[in-house]
Amino acid sequence: MGTSLMTRICALAVVALAASFAAAAEATPQRDAPPTVEPYFAIGPWRIGMPREIVMRHRLPQFGHLFSSDSYSAGYYSYLWSETMDADTWAAFEEAGNPFDRTIADRFRTILLMTGNETDRAEAYRAFRGRDPDVEALLKRRGFPVK
Repeated sequence: MGTSLMTRICALAVVALAASFAAAAEATPQRDAPPTVEPYFAIGPWRIGMPREIVMRHRLPQFGHLFSSDSYSAGYYSYLWSETMDADTWAAFEEAGNPFDRTIADRFRTILLMTGNETDRAEAYRAFRGRDPDVEALLKRRGFPVK
């Protein structure tokens, strides 16, 4: 991963963290103060050590779709779960020591791909991997330390 890409990813993580602090600031009203988060956006991110070079580009209303209904969160969760299964499937090839391992590829094709929605996806995945998907594969892909 290139340095500039890693720098951008870190900057996005810092902005996301700052936005979560802003949400917490909004949810914790101060005594005798009108409800506003603008002072937080003016000075708050730098109180937590956010570099001044990174600017807050988002305000809380831009995250409203995340919490406006269960539909978005349920859809996001399904994408995240699919990504977990994708990462764990790739881990099967890594464990075999070859991304072109014929045995794993054949099992993947016949158990998961060819059956489509004819079978329960969780049962099909268990038949392919011998267990439920492991979230550690996704965490590893995203650069988190795993055991």
